[in-house]
Amino acid sequence: MLRLRYWCLVFLALAVSASKSPHQRNPIDWSKLPAELRPYVHLSVKDLPEYPEPDDSLMDAHRWPLERTFEGKHCRRKYRETQADVLGPELDSVYDAPKGWGYTVRYEVVPAEQESVRFRRPGESAWRSIAVYTARGPTYYWRPDGSLGRRDYNWKGRFRAWFHDRSGAVRMYIGEDAPMEGNPQFGGREWFGSSGDLQGFGLTLYKDGKATQHHYWDGSSVTDSVDSARQQDFWQEMRRDSRSRR
Repeated sequence: MLRLRYWCLVFLALAVSASKSPHQRNPIDWSKLPAELRPYVHLSVKDLPEYPEPDDSLMDAHRWPLERTFEGKHCRRKYRETQADVLGPELDSVYDAPKGWGYTVRYEVVPAEQESVRFRRPGESAWRSIAVYTARGPTYYWRPDGSLGRRDYNWKGRFRAWFHDRSGAVRMYIGEDAPMEGNPQFGGREWFGSSGDLQGFGLTLYKDGKATQHHYWDGSSVTDSVDSARQQDFWQEMRRDSRSRR
């Protein structure tokens, strides 16, 4: 009887362990994180900044006002068909999104007020111009099944994004700042487990025109190749979690 009870406890422990993500079995120790990186890193989803517009009406694409003003720029609401992170053509209605495609709702600066930069490609004599900072304010992306996949917020020279799994939990966060108004330029991506704790991050810092990249997983610095592999593992885990919730 004691032997049977022992093996039941062993199998129960193994089942609980297997049910967890391989990257979430133990708390991650981030105490060795360099001091210069700490201001850019969030150890938990709870530490992330709140979405700038916590308005429930944004969850309904049809309740977004047609026109709004952001940072003095006149902007119009746009519907676009979307596949993952690829923006497709503009839509008249979210109902017009092709089967198997999601849709995005965002605000874009009207053409008459758009800013542009001039550039010339190597070997070309003619200058080109391209509109910049066209998206302003909130951007929401819904998956084909209707679940919210991502929320962005755009300012001139600043960008933030919150990626959600199908349960609504934030699993990834992006922060990017251009070197404007004395702000330090940086670009960061953070990945969180289903528990809300930080699993890994990638951070690019710019100083004196030079960029330095930092990749960390499980509390330790990793190479580019390890970082790429861990990102793939993360998204595969996300897809498995999504399928299990359907």
